[in-house]
Amino acid sequence: MLPTMDRDFTPILLLGGLTLAAGRNLARRRRDRPAAEALRRARQQPLPEPAGTPRVSILVAAWNEAPILARHLESVQALQYPTLEYVLCAGGSDGTFALAKRYRRPGFILLRQQPGEGKQRALRRCFQRASGDIVYLTDADCLLDDLSFQRTLAPLLQGEAQAATGGSRPLPEQWSASLLPRFRWAADIYAWASGPRDSAGLLGRNAAITRQALERAGGFAAPAPTGTDYHLAKTLERTGVLVRQVHASEVASHYPEDISAYVRQQRRWLRNVALHGGSFGARQEAWTALRTSLLGLAMLLAPLAALWAGPWLLALWVAAVAHSALSKLRYLAFAYRVSPTLDRRVTATEAAAAVPFTLLEFAAWAAPLWDYLSARRRTSW
Repeated sequence: MLPTMDRDFTPILLLGGLTLAAGRNLARRRRDRPAAEALRRARQQPLPEPAGTPRVSILVAAWNEAPILARHLESVQALQYPTLEYVLCAGGSDGTFALAKRYRRPGFILLRQQPGEGKQRALRRCFQRASGDIVYLTDADCLLDDLSFQRTLAPLLQGEAQAATGGSRPLPEQWSASLLPRFRWAADIYAWASGPRDSAGLLGRNAAITRQALERAGGFAAPAPTGTDYHLAKTLERTGVLVRQVHASEVASHYPEDISAYVRQQRRWLRNVALHGGSFGARQEAWTALRTSLLGLAMLLAPLAALWAGPWLLALWVAAVAHSALSKLRYLAFAYRVSPTLDRRVTATEAAAAVPFTLLEFAAWAAPLWDYLSARRRTSW
C-alpha cells in the first residue's frame, strides 16, 4: 500500500513544493526591494566631513601573494588620506618579499614573514611596529580605493564607533572569469544587509579599529592559527566593543574562482566558527555552523535515502534544491540593485548555474564534518 501511495501523491507533493518555493522567493524578492533601494541610495551619498585626520596604520600579512601584490601596493599608494602608515609582513616561496622591497613611499614598513608564522603572529609583529591611532586591516589580494577606505574609517573619525567593517566585491577581471565570485558576493551582501548596524562581525580585508580598542583586545597576542578575523571580532566583543557595519563600503578582493578553492574557503569559515565559537561562549553561533554542515550532508545523502524511503523524499529534495537555487538568484538580483556601478540583471547563464552552485554549496557545507571527526587542526589561512 505504501508504494502505491508514494506513486499517487509524489507528483502532488513535488508540484506543491515547487510552487511553494517559487511563491516564497517571489514574495521575499518584493519585500527586499525597498531595502535594496535604501542601500543603493546610501552608497551614492557623499562622505561626511571627518572630525580630524588621525594617523592610520594599514596592516597586511602577505604570504605567497606575488601575482597580485604589485596591484595591491599601487592601490595603497594611490590613497589620498593624508596621514597613512603601511606595515607589511611579507614572505613565501614565490618572491613576495623581494617584490615588496621594490615598493618605496613614506611611512612604509616592511617585515619578513617566516615560514609557519601564520597570519596572527605576522599581524602581531605589524601592530608592534605600527604608530597609528587607528589600525586598518586588509589583505594583500585586495585593491583599496579612497571611497571604500574612507567610508570604513568614517564611524571612527566621527567618534561614533571604536571599530568598523565594510564588505568586499570581486576583482574587476573576475566578473567575467567565473560565476562563483558573483554568487558568493551576492550571498554575502544579502546576509550582511539584513543584519544589525552594530554586531560582533568583522571582515579582516576591510576593517578599522582604534588603537585603544585593539590594545584592550590583546593586539593579536592570543594564539589563533586559524580564524584570525573571527577570533578578533569575538575578542573585541568580549571587551565591550561592537563593530559598526558599513554597508556602503566594498573593497575589491580576490574571490575563489574554481571549485576546490571555493570549498576550501567555505570549509575553513564554518570550521573557524564551530571551533572558536564555543571558547568565546558563542555556543549558538557554533551550533549554527555545525547545523549548516549537517544540513549540507543531509541534502547530499537525501537522493540515496530516497531509494529506501520512497520517491516522496526525492520530491521534497527537488523542492528544497529549487528553493535554494531560487534564493541564490534572488540574492543576485538584490546585489545588482544595491550596486550603483553595476547596470545589470540576472542572466540566463546565472540562472542555469544556480542549481549546480546549490549542490556545490551543500558539499562545501558538509566538508568540515570530516575535520571534526578526524580531529584535525589545520593552520592555513
